[in-house]
Amino acid sequence: MAMQIRNRPRKLPRQARSRATFEAIVQAGEQLLCRNGFDALRMNALAERAGVSPGSLYQYFPNQEAVVELIAERKLAEIHRLVGQTLGAHRKAPAAESMNAVLAMLVSYLRAELPLMRELAKSDVFLCDSPTMSGYLGSLPELIVRCARRRPRGFRLHPDRTRSAFAVLTRVVWDTCRETLASNPESLCGPRFLAELELLARTMLLTGTFESRSSISFSARNAWSAVREAASGLQALPQIA
Repeated sequence: MAMQIRNRPRKLPRQARSRATFEAIVQAGEQLLCRNGFDALRMNALAERAGVSPGSLYQYFPNQEAVVELIAERKLAEIHRLVGQTLGAHRKAPAAESMNAVLAMLVSYLRAELPLMRELAKSDVFLCDSPTMSGYLGSLPELIVRCARRRPRGFRLHPDRTRSAFAVLTRVVWDTCRETLASNPESLCGPRFLAELELLARTMLLTGTFESRSSISFSARNAWSAVREAASGLQALPQIA
């Protein structure tokens, strides 16, 4: 997949009044995405909702995609912060407990922001290979490795293999969430989704499903296929330390 060109704001506000205008536009974007959906987002509607002139809107944003990307970046930054916070809060817990806590936090966040996240999932911004998404996904494995090193009982993987494992796992987890948000968001609210996400993560790590897989090409669909194949011969999955 070709890397998308980022749609950036034309300028960032410096004064209090311009910051208020800028934030009004962003809030209007969130409201219109939730109400009308990604495909119906238009610049004129954004200006009207924000209470600004079209000229003021175009001073900051060249198109609606730039507004969507900024909203997405803010949400991803918040998720990234919460991952670090969750790992820190569980730094003395067994690895499986920490991993499940991160997954539970992610699913809880997506549920709380479901109308907005559903629409953001339809944009290219949330694709794993977009510049915005790949930056956040790329930083998570090292964060997890640093956390694992501080454990009395860490993941039973060499640090380099831990990075490889979580480089693939974070992509697969996010791809699963994104596809679910875009195609069947209601299912994300049921208990089965989180349980299957935990099974996916645990099975990938315990069976080495991530090995010999390119983190670029290993998508949610072939991950689930590989996990089911790997787990088919197991009577019960052992526990991660």
